[in-house]
Amino acid sequence: MFGLTINWLAIVAATVASFVIGMLWYGPIFGKKWMALMGYTKKSMKSMKMTPMESMSIGVVGMAISAFALANVVALVKIVYPAYPALNAGLFAAGLIWVGFSLTSELGSVTWENRSWSLFFLNSAHNLISLLVMGAIIGVWV
Repeated sequence: MFGLTINWLAIVAATVASFVIGMLWYGPIFGKKWMALMGYTKKSMKSMKMTPMESMSIGVVGMAISAFALANVVALVKIVYPAYPALNAGLFAAGLIWVGFSLTSELGSVTWENRSWSLFFLNSAHNLISLLVMGAIIGVWV
């Protein structure tokens, strides 16, 4: 896209890594904390509109779109700063996207959806780690 060279294998690897991070983060690491902050119980989780498989499928599509967008930003960073080490380009692009878009979007959950700051920090930290790992994977494969 736009004459940029994109490594599709890196996008797939970044998507898989993001999925694994999310499964661990919202599963054994912080799953119970997240459920409590959201006001969910095991019973209410079972009565959700989407099945876990449907939710995960949509999540994977979103992660793949994020990885594709991040790969394009990393490629642009490499054009603007050709001497920048590839890993640094990936981490810089991921950090920039997190601060400029992810973190600021998550603020809406506190200001407009009446979510707690604890949930904001839990979700924002997940997004940061996920983006940095994706950026590192994409960056070294540019």
